[in-house]
Amino acid sequence: MEGRELVDQNNQQLKSFWDGRVDKELEREKSDPRKQVHTDLIWREIQRCIGQSTCLTILDAGAGTGRFSIPLAEKGHRVFHLDISPKMLEVAKEKAREQGITSIEFFQGSVDDLSCFENNSFDLVLCLDSPLSFCYATYEKALSELVRVMKPRAKLVLCVMNRTGVITEGGVNFDLEHFGTAKTSINSFSKLARVSPG
Repeated sequence: MEGRELVDQNNQQLKSFWDGRVDKELEREKSDPRKQVHTDLIWREIQRCIGQSTCLTILDAGAGTGRFSIPLAEKGHRVFHLDISPKMLEVAKEKAREQGITSIEFFQGSVDDLSCFENNSFDLVLCLDSPLSFCYATYEKALSELVRVMKPRAKLVLCVMNRTGVITEGGVNFDLEHFGTAKTSINSFSKLARVSPG
């Protein structure tokens, strides 16, 4: 299997995988101490990037149930919430509706295809935890897309799972040769960072 066919198969697997994990993710967000610590660390980085700004345009790519996108919209930022899973999107939309949050837009899609967004659209781009980790066949394209939609001088908060984390998540049949090495990934990102605007 090659090219687009592999990507399409991977995206179908990911939709099914994440659709089946909605309840588990919600439970982890509420009661897993490791998830709480992880969330706190990410919030510190997001806050460092935001500073005193109160009205940024933010993309949360792979936003899941809205752990970061909804609170950011609640603070007055214009947020674009993207996720591959229709069920994760349903939960996030319901959370936003319950909280009366209107400065958030929802999109279904994968981080390796952000064609629904123009170049230079966002002040801050988030891609946290799994989205990039699970784009094993297209991680360079995904990184390129994330950089493409950033405004000049925009910030990118990127967090990936390590191989062990991906393997222990289970449920998706991944070919480990596509994960590359840490050095390969860092070199790819460094190349993209050098050509990014700003």
